[in-house]
Amino acid sequence: MLTEKSIQSIKPEARVRYVADGRTGLRLRVYPSGAKKWVLRTEAAGRTREKVIGEWPQMPVAEARRRSGTMPRHVPAAPLTFRQAAERWHSERIVPRYRVSASIVWRYIERDCTDLLNKRLDAVTRAQLVGVIDRKKADGHNAAAKLTRLLDRMFRWAAAHELVAVNPMSKIEWRDLEIDRAEPRDRLASDDELRAVWDLPAPHGPMLRFVLLTACRVGEARGALADQVADSIWTHGPTKNGKMHSLPLTKTAAQLLTAGWELRSPEALYQVMQRAVPGLRPHDLRRTAATRMRQLGVSSDVIDSILNHTAPKLQRTYQLPDMMPAMREALTLWEKDLLRRVAQRAATRRTGLERTRSVA
Repeated sequence: MLTEKSIQSIKPEARVRYVADGRTGLRLRVYPSGAKKWVLRTEAAGRTREKVIGEWPQMPVAEARRRSGTMPRHVPAAPLTFRQAAERWHSERIVPRYRVSASIVWRYIERDCTDLLNKRLDAVTRAQLVGVIDRKKADGHNAAAKLTRLLDRMFRWAAAHELVAVNPMSKIEWRDLEIDRAEPRDRLASDDELRAVWDLPAPHGPMLRFVLLTACRVGEARGALADQVADSIWTHGPTKNGKMHSLPLTKTAAQLLTAGWELRSPEALYQVMQRAVPGLRPHDLRRTAATRMRQLGVSSDVIDSILNHTAPKLQRTYQLPDMMPAMREALTLWEKDLLRRVAQRAATRRTGLERTRSVA
């Protein structure tokens, strides 16, 4: 195979000569003048044809191979199974970025792709993947959509690492899968529901109270540790956007994290919340906290900083203010309002009970 260095060392001769690039039809035509051009030689119906691809060095050898369709493909000595590739993708891409919730991603692979686990990755077909996604619809269209996104990410990673020659997910369209893509949730917790969540006992109650006070993701709260706090600032990550996040803690939030909480599975947390407040999900608490802060007059920029949302590129490049004081002020304001809401409901309930007793 030709290299840039070997091409440079080729000397012109009295006649035009050809230097083959391996066993492909790509050749380098070397002229007596020293000029070098890429040509693609093909044979059809007993005739040999040549097509000029470009001139070297303006067109490097790699580009000539790409344009001529003769780019060599790397074939692994020992092709990986679907499970082996999934394990490698999960450890390289998912675990470093989603430390606590990485196990949830793996359950999608191990539980829903059982028919594929022992197949060679490069032998998995588009039809087999569609079948796996179709069966997942029984758990709801949101679950099927999430599995689709995970498989797409995994196979794009596999294609980039040349574990597959063709990405079977690349031609699968959402409309062909007939998955109803749900609108973003807008569920907010009422004051009564906030009180119900706040009153939940351990092990789930303390962590959910921490989520309410900080507006963090439940997965981030699951991985929160007291030794991540310095000067009342909780630094954790990498988070969903791939970066570390520093968040000031209010007095109540700091006390909760210092005491800690026993971890249970995400499924158990979901079931506990459904029993306490039917229809309310753990992530709805984050939305509720952000909405209530906005109603208290906190600016959207400060709320985005608390939520760790990535700012637009120009803003990230040219606006680098210290948001920590504003974030601390906003979270302190929200804590005061939240404690007032849950205490007010408790007081109302006690007053009603006292009136009932007096009537009796």
